[in-house]
Amino acid sequence: MDLTNKRILLFAPAFFNYEKRIVNRLLEMGATVDFYDERPSNNLFVKAAIRYFPLLVRPLVAKYYRNIAAEVGGRTYNYILIINMETMRKIITRRLRRGFPEAEMILVLWDPLYYKPRAKQVLKRFDRVFSFDEGDCRQNRHIRFLPDFYLEEYANAARVKEYKYDVGFVGTAHTDRYRTLRKIKKVLEKDNMKLCVKLYFYSVFNYYLCRLFHWDFVGAKRKDFVFSPMTAAEIADIYGSSRIVIDIESPHQQGITMRTIEILAARRKMITTNANVRNYDFYNENNILIISKENPIIPSAFLTSPYEELSEEIYEKYSLNSWLKQILM
Repeated sequence: MDLTNKRILLFAPAFFNYEKRIVNRLLEMGATVDFYDERPSNNLFVKAAIRYFPLLVRPLVAKYYRNIAAEVGGRTYNYILIINMETMRKIITRRLRRGFPEAEMILVLWDPLYYKPRAKQVLKRFDRVFSFDEGDCRQNRHIRFLPDFYLEEYANAARVKEYKYDVGFVGTAHTDRYRTLRKIKKVLEKDNMKLCVKLYFYSVFNYYLCRLFHWDFVGAKRKDFVFSPMTAAEIADIYGSSRIVIDIESPHQQGITMRTIEILAARRKMITTNANVRNYDFYNENNILIISKENPIIPSAFLTSPYEELSEEIYEKYSLNSWLKQILM
């Protein structure tokens, strides 16, 4: 895809450096990219306020976007691309539309609309809206279905043929994930599986908040978690070192997670609690085991059988290149 002479104004949250990889790939395709974090700050307290107490940070958000408007005013753009909108208010999207009337405005959602009330209010303001969540796509005619993508590190992990672990897991410790993972671990430990589990909290403070206010974390021990974000290379190394990788989706989610796509790219077997994976062209019951969150049953035969290769076209379909082409074509 040739984006020479195309100018893109991109807003995206800081998310394990995925935003930087998107920018770099757009630059490689020839585009000029002006990138801004969708949030005015990634300070823990600011991020929490944006989600739970948005009125507290409204002045900060307003000032942040006024400064951006001053920087980009007078420029022209072919595309205004907003990924996982959380902070922007309706007035900001309206000003973008008025300020750059010739630009195509595109919104991409990495979370269900259930978690993105601000985005839900402005869908009609965009020329195109994409989401990984099939339920949101079915319920809103403005949203097109678009699965997530993987980075090259995960495709490279497929080359590793010597395993350190039987089963691996990497993920953020949110909602019911910790409780579900404990149940899965008990089943696997009965089969003497060697596990590598990295359950991530944004901070120690966040961990203690969950201990206090979330029933699922009662009895959780600090040693069960990691508090430093892992790079794509580090996560891919765990996937490459594991014969099987666990995937646990969020409640209210009807699409597959980005982790599902990354496991696909690494060509590893998968244990998942997400039954929606049956609807995808890469589903193979010999490679993917769907289990219940409440009562996970994992047959020993699945744990020992080999991975079955898929067609190269399927792996390519979920690459970052393919993802960007579908958004910008």
